[in-house]
Amino acid sequence: MCGELAADERATPLLVGLGVRELSMAPRAVPPIKQAVRQLDSPHAAALCAAALQAPTADAVQGLLAAAQSRPERPSGPDGT
Repeated sequence: MCGELAADERATPLLVGLGVRELSMAPRAVPPIKQAVRQLDSPHAAALCAAALQAPTADAVQGLLAAAQSRPERPSGPDGT
């Protein structure tokens, strides 16, 4: 995946859930996307993808992505990592 979508942190769980394993983006976008990928839980990403594929509208998909971004997907450890 190449381009603006690859650099959009909100889209990272959806792309991973779709099976995308390679992302290409501007260098400034790499650190936040790497962090987003590290925080992903694969089953959650797959479930998000399935829900997005069933969503009736693009706005509904945006809502799913916003909701997914607002809650942590992997609990952090005592040191915050």
